[in-house]
Amino acid sequence: MNGLKLSTFMLVLMVSLTAGAKEKNMNWDDFNATVGIEVKKFTSQTVCTGVLIRPQVVLTAAHCLIGLKSSRVTTSEAMGEATQWVDSTRAVTHPQYDGNAPGSSVDVGLLFLAQPITSVSYALHGNFDMTNQCERIGYGGRKGKNVRTWLTSFPQIIQGTSLRVQDALGVLGDSGGPVYQNLPEGMRLIGVHTGREFGWGGYLNDVSFVQLLNPEIWAWVQSQVHAP
Repeated sequence: MNGLKLSTFMLVLMVSLTAGAKEKNMNWDDFNATVGIEVKKFTSQTVCTGVLIRPQVVLTAAHCLIGLKSSRVTTSEAMGEATQWVDSTRAVTHPQYDGNAPGSSVDVGLLFLAQPITSVSYALHGNFDMTNQCERIGYGGRKGKNVRTWLTSFPQIIQGTSLRVQDALGVLGDSGGPVYQNLPEGMRLIGVHTGREFGWGGYLNDVSFVQLLNPEIWAWVQSQVHAP
């Protein structure tokens, strides 16, 4: 194993062990607004992650909602064992989302639910801090199951309205998952996970992207939430 591969392996191992150790001691109440989303499209079925920003509104990635036929959400720890689901009634994506320009368009969308979920507290928005590590939750497929999982990522640079982070552990199903920072006012939602950096040959580097919820994007979210 050469030096580069060894360094990459050690980085992934270190992050994995850190995540596993901290997850045992973390307060899930800080993240209980996270939902797993079962997404049915006209030609496929998949899983995404989202977060309740109101009892009847879920924030997720726009690309999860393109071609949507129907969807339902659960707050259960493991989607395969969920007994309580809430259907969505409609979806909306940000007008500046462009599926042909991943990482440079606004990858944000909303699901409106048939009934409110009142058993958990919805997430509160905060302003991103470049010096602070990020905490994210995802229902991506791991070991054959879609289980709510905690991961840490570390900011690198901002590209447009997206944040490039050091994060080698994103998998399919994590898209749309909430990204938080522990700010002076408490744990606050600053973005959503939009996916790993991808290119010829598969995933590139140990990099993922977070769609930041800057003031302009958050204002659009609020306009949709409060629209008649």
